Amino acid sequence: MPDWDAIHQEAEKMVDRIKGIDLSVVKETIDYFIARRYDRAAVEKYLQLMSTNPPRRSNNSRKYYQSMRDVWKSLRTKLTGADLARALAWAERLARVERWR
Repeated sequence: MPDWDAIHQEAEKMVDRIKGIDLSVVKETIDYFIARRYDRAAVEKYLQLMSTNPPRRSNNSRKYYQSMRDVWKSLRTKLTGADLARALAWAERLARVERWR
């Protein structure tokens, strides 16, 4: 059963760190994490690849992936698996809401 208090606390900590990143990159990372069955190492490898050879969507893609890679590497949380995905998704949602304020 998810510990919603811990998830919410971690999301609050993460939201400031992801604000400068294109939130579609954050969402893409969360989706990849879930698709890879919560394999943190696979996500780190994916972000390393994308930060060195990003798709040509914009001139900022490389920067966004590098920033997301840095956030990912610096995650210091006891949350794992689905709970970590939930916290990241909630942080992404909070960041979206703040952009509309």
